[in-house]
Amino acid sequence: MLQDEQLYSFLQIARADWLPRRSNGRTPHFQTFMRWAKVGIFGVRLESVRVGMTLCTSREAIQRFFDRVSEVMDGRSCMFLNRMCALRELAGEGGAGGAIARRFDVGRMMVEV
Repeated sequence: MLQDEQLYSFLQIARADWLPRRSNGRTPHFQTFMRWAKVGIFGVRLESVRVGMTLCTSREAIQRFFDRVSEVMDGRSCMFLNRMCALRELAGEGGAGGAIARRFDVGRMMVEV
């Protein structure tokens, strides 16, 4: 897919004005894009291509990456809440499950839905 798209180096992407800003008003560091391409987030990796010694990606690839990560995060938040609810139930009981739930103060972390 990248072969039909305009390529930018990760440094150019980090300086792009169309990229969403973080809470401090800055864009992600260019090394963040390197990490997203090599390691990924929740198993989703940023599409990239090496041009000489420079890793590049496209604006469209970044959008696809954000979309896929959002889909995975939506599924993970449900899994997280289910796990927290189970631990909360165990907190009322004795045993190891209750000890774990008390250790992580599950009742404080839960948000009523």
